[in-house]
Amino acid sequence: MASSGIRTAHGSRLAASSNGKPNCRQNCPRPIRIEFYPERVIYSRDEQVEPIAIQEVSGARLDDGAVILERRVICSDDTGRNNGDLVIKIEVDGEERYFGKAKYDDAEAAGVERDWKGGAFYLDVIEPLEG
Repeated sequence: MASSGIRTAHGSRLAASSNGKPNCRQNCPRPIRIEFYPERVIYSRDEQVEPIAIQEVSGARLDDGAVILERRVICSDDTGRNNGDLVIKIEVDGEERYFGKAKYDDAEAAGVERDWKGGAFYLDVIEPLEG
Protein backbone atom coordinates (compact mmCIF):
# COMPACT_ATOMS: atom_id res chain seq x y z
CA MET A 1 0.00 0.00 0.00
CA ALA A 2 1.40 3.41 -0.94
CA SER A 3 1.98 5.83 1.92
CA SER A 4 -0.08 8.99 1.98
CA GLY A 5 1.43 12.43 1.73
CA ILE A 6 2.96 14.84 -0.70
CA ARG A 7 6.42 14.27 -2.14
CA THR A 8 8.68 17.33 -2.38
CA ALA A 9 11.02 18.07 -5.27
CA HIS A 10 13.83 16.59 -3.16
CA GLY A 11 12.00 13.29 -2.72
CA SER A 12 11.02 13.88 0.91
CA ARG A 13 7.49 13.17 2.00
CA LEU A 14 5.37 15.81 3.72
CA ALA A 15 2.53 14.23 5.67
CA ALA A 16 -0.92 15.21 4.50
CA SER A 17 -3.86 15.98 6.74
CA SER A 18 -7.31 14.51 6.14
CA ASN A 19 -8.10 17.34 3.72
CA GLY A 20 -5.02 16.49 1.62
CA LYS A 21 -3.07 19.64 2.51
CA PRO A 22 0.47 19.33 3.91
CA ASN A 23 1.00 19.44 7.63
CA CYS A 24 4.07 19.05 9.82
CA ARG A 25 5.07 17.54 13.11
CA GLN A 26 4.42 19.38 16.36
CA ASN A 27 6.42 22.50 17.23
CA CYS A 28 6.18 24.01 13.74
CA PRO A 29 7.30 26.35 12.34
CA ARG A 30 11.01 25.89 12.99
CA PRO A 31 13.26 28.97 13.11
CA ILE A 32 16.02 28.82 10.51
CA ARG A 33 19.02 31.18 10.30
CA ILE A 34 21.36 31.04 7.31
CA GLU A 35 24.45 33.24 7.20
CA PHE A 36 26.84 33.75 4.29
CA TYR A 37 30.48 34.75 4.86
CA PRO A 38 33.73 35.37 2.98
CA GLU A 39 36.23 32.50 3.22
CA ARG A 40 38.46 34.21 5.78
CA VAL A 41 35.87 33.49 8.51
CA ILE A 42 37.14 29.90 8.55
CA TYR A 43 40.78 30.82 9.12
CA SER A 44 40.53 33.92 11.32
CA ARG A 45 40.70 33.25 15.02
CA ASP A 46 40.95 36.73 16.50
CA GLU A 47 39.30 38.72 13.71
CA GLN A 48 35.57 39.38 13.87
CA VAL A 49 34.27 38.61 10.36
CA GLU A 50 30.86 40.04 9.53
CA PRO A 51 28.48 38.00 7.37
CA ILE A 52 27.83 39.05 3.78
CA ALA A 53 24.13 38.28 4.25
CA ILE A 54 21.80 36.82 6.88
CA GLN A 55 18.48 35.16 6.07
CA GLU A 56 15.97 34.21 8.77
CA VAL A 57 13.08 32.02 7.66
CA SER A 58 10.74 29.40 9.05
CA GLY A 59 10.56 25.78 8.05
CA ALA A 60 8.46 22.67 8.59
CA ARG A 61 9.98 19.33 9.54
CA LEU A 62 9.20 16.53 7.08
CA ASP A 63 8.65 12.87 7.91
CA ASP A 64 12.28 12.00 7.09
CA GLY A 65 13.69 14.73 9.38
CA ALA A 66 14.44 17.25 6.63
CA VAL A 67 13.19 20.83 7.07
CA ILE A 68 11.45 22.46 4.12
CA LEU A 69 11.91 26.23 4.07
CA GLU A 70 9.01 28.66 3.70
CA ARG A 71 10.89 30.24 0.78
CA ARG A 72 14.13 29.73 -1.13
CA VAL A 73 17.24 31.24 0.46
CA ILE A 74 19.81 32.35 -2.09
CA CYS A 75 23.17 34.12 -2.07
CA SER A 76 25.24 35.14 -5.05
CA ASP A 77 28.78 33.79 -5.04
CA ASP A 78 30.25 37.21 -5.80
CA THR A 79 32.80 37.25 -2.97
CA GLY A 80 35.51 37.76 -5.58
CA ARG A 81 39.00 36.32 -5.72
CA ASN A 82 40.25 38.43 -2.82
CA ASN A 83 37.63 37.03 -0.47
CA GLY A 84 37.95 33.38 -1.57
CA ASP A 85 35.09 30.91 -1.52
CA LEU A 86 31.63 31.55 -0.12
CA VAL A 87 31.07 30.09 3.37
CA ILE A 88 27.64 29.21 4.73
CA LYS A 89 26.37 28.66 8.25
CA ILE A 90 23.02 26.90 8.71
CA GLU A 91 21.19 26.86 12.05
CA VAL A 92 17.94 25.01 12.74
CA ASP A 93 16.21 25.70 16.07
CA GLY A 94 19.36 27.50 17.23
CA GLU A 95 21.57 24.44 16.59
CA GLU A 96 24.31 24.54 13.98
CA ARG A 97 23.62 22.11 11.13
CA TYR A 98 26.53 23.14 8.88
CA PHE A 99 29.37 25.65 8.84
CA GLY A 100 31.85 25.55 5.97
CA LYS A 101 32.41 26.30 2.32
CA ALA A 102 29.23 26.29 0.27
CA LYS A 103 30.95 24.31 -2.53
CA TYR A 104 31.84 21.28 -0.37
CA ASP A 105 30.06 17.92 -0.48
CA ASP A 106 29.06 18.31 3.19
CA ALA A 107 27.20 21.51 2.26
CA GLU A 108 25.39 19.65 -0.50
CA ALA A 109 24.50 16.90 1.99
CA ALA A 110 22.98 19.61 4.21
CA GLY A 111 20.79 20.80 1.30
CA VAL A 112 22.91 23.54 -0.31
CA GLU A 113 22.41 23.62 -4.08
CA ARG A 114 24.65 25.37 -6.58
CA ASP A 115 23.36 27.29 -9.58
CA TRP A 116 26.28 26.82 -11.95
CA LYS A 117 24.90 29.17 -14.58
CA GLY A 118 23.95 31.97 -12.20
CA GLY A 119 26.92 31.74 -9.86
CA ALA A 120 24.80 31.40 -6.72
CA PHE A 121 24.06 28.95 -3.92
CA TYR A 122 20.57 28.33 -2.59
CA LEU A 123 18.53 26.19 -0.20
CA ASP A 124 14.95 24.96 -0.41
CA VAL A 125 15.30 22.10 2.09
CA ILE A 126 17.75 21.44 4.92
CA GLU A 127 18.55 17.76 4.95
CA PRO A 128 18.86 15.83 8.24
CA LEU A 129 22.22 14.69 9.58
CA GLU A 130 23.21 11.20 8.48
CA GLY A 131 23.53 8.53 11.15
